[in-house]
Amino acid sequence: MVVAIGQLDARVVLKVKMLTRGSAGGFSYTDGGSNTVWASVTALSGRDLLQAQQRNAEVSYRVEIRYRSDIDAKTQVVWEGRTLEAVWVDQSQRRRGRSVLFCKERTD
Repeated sequence: MVVAIGQLDARVVLKVKMLTRGSAGGFSYTDGGSNTVWASVTALSGRDLLQAQQRNAEVSYRVEIRYRSDIDAKTQVVWEGRTLEAVWVDQSQRRRGRSVLFCKERTD
C-alpha cells in the first residue's frame, strides 16, 4: 500500500548530508542539497532534560514521506521553522512506497 496523499499534509525540507573526502585525505559531511516534499509529522514524546545545569527540551518526531533512497541518519528535516535531526531511518517499507524518519529536536 502506497502512502495516501491525504496523509501527507505537512510541507518539509529534507537537507541531505554527503560524506566527502577532503584534500588531506580526511572525511567530512557536506551539504548534499535540499528537497521540499510532503510528509506526515507526528510528535512521539516530549521530555525535559536537566543537563549540566541547563534545561534542554528534547522532542521525538516520526516523519513519514514517500520512499527516497537518498536519506539516512545524517538527514535533517526542516518543519514549521524547526530543525529535526534524523536518528534512525526505517526503509523497510520501501516496497510500499514509504520512508519513515525518527527524529529529535533539541532546543538549548
